[in-house]
Amino acid sequence: MRLTPLSKKYAKKHDSFSLNMFVAVVSAVAIIFVASYLAGAQFRSGDIPSVGISDDISSDDADDDLRGPDSYADSDYSYDDNLDVIDNESGAKDDLTGNTTGVSDEDISYEEIDNSFPHLSYPDGEPGLEGRYEELADKIKNSETTILIENSETSEKEPETTEAPPETTKPAPETTRPAPETTSPPETTTPPQNNSNNGKKDNNTSVVYINGEKQDFSAVNVGGVIFVPFKAFALALDPSLKFSWNSDTRTLTAKASNDMMNISVGDGDCYVQANGRYFYTKKNIYIDKNDLIMAPAELVAKAFLASYSVSDGKVNVGASEGYIEKGESYYNSDNLYWLSRIIYAESGNEPMNGKLAVGAVIINRTKNSNFPNTIKDVIFDNSDGIQFMPAYSGSIYNEPNTDSIIAAKMCLEGYIIDKTILYFSISGSNSWASRNRPFVFTISGHDFYA
Repeated sequence: MRLTPLSKKYAKKHDSFSLNMFVAVVSAVAIIFVASYLAGAQFRSGDIPSVGISDDISSDDADDDLRGPDSYADSDYSYDDNLDVIDNESGAKDDLTGNTTGVSDEDISYEEIDNSFPHLSYPDGEPGLEGRYEELADKIKNSETTILIENSETSEKEPETTEAPPETTKPAPETTRPAPETTSPPETTTPPQNNSNNGKKDNNTSVVYINGEKQDFSAVNVGGVIFVPFKAFALALDPSLKFSWNSDTRTLTAKASNDMMNISVGDGDCYVQANGRYFYTKKNIYIDKNDLIMAPAELVAKAFLASYSVSDGKVNVGASEGYIEKGESYYNSDNLYWLSRIIYAESGNEPMNGKLAVGAVIINRTKNSNFPNTIKDVIFDNSDGIQFMPAYSGSIYNEPNTDSIIAAKMCLEGYIIDKTILYFSISGSNSWASRNRPFVFTISGHDFYA
């Protein structure tokens, strides 16, 4: 079909209109795009605050569109409106993401924040983290910081502690020597006694002769021990003696004028002291009804180096030949040192018989081929395990009390309460000795075994 000139003119006009419409549409789209871009640039320039609370946000900025914490449109959670202002000097960080545990920037959003009340919005689709955000808000309130946990989103790190774990106490080694076990039951044996006489004595008396001369005082037999009036007997052996009485300790002391003798006896004591040496008596010293302090005749005679014998109801004592050697030179200092200390460490609060029994165990071991032959070596013997714990705990080095020293001296003088005992353990304990060794006796807190 061929167009007429009029038709050609109409077609040309139609093409011009279509082109104009296309240009208009493109221009409109361009204007909308530019407007949107400019609006986004304004948003990014800081009109709306980004993640993190800054001191640069003023109250004026926050009041432009202030809403209460309960009015957040994008959250179904309620907020505590008692949170305090963040104190930057207290150690809390402006950037809360630096104060959180396992929470990233993407998980935290803020909506029209009032600078005096920081509020956290929960991340959409993460209700399981609700407790974490409440805890974070509490820590912000108290200006606390939290420990960063790597690879953890829902668990807090356990607080570290400097407290050491409770120690486990090892049972103290028994003071016994290992040996094959047996099932022999313990025997019940009464320990040696040295009770006070309380003035009671046997009716039989004996005449006393000193260097062949009959004395005007008599000797009294108390349980097989011959007692004599201490002052009269000592003066008959050495007229130069001077006496003194200590009412506090109820002790009578006699001293020679040349300072070569110092001898004393005390009411209720189980020993006689002479020149620093101690001699055991199985019957205690006592004061009789005439207020005379009575002492064992044999031990007093020994102190003056006088002979002693009893025959036909007579007590015969020879003349004094001097004075007994002083303890400072008589006792081996090493033996006295260690024996007194082990006695104190093992039985410091026990009666004298208990101390003597511990000392007897040590002395008996030195004479037994199964043990070392010196006091120190016996105490520190560990060939079959620790024998005496004080030697390794350190209490062996504690200064012994007076009674422990006296007990050690009596043992070193030759008094052994029982020559068979080699072991002891706490009374009633299920010890190696209680299962394997013959029971001998119990004194105070210890059972003793042969």
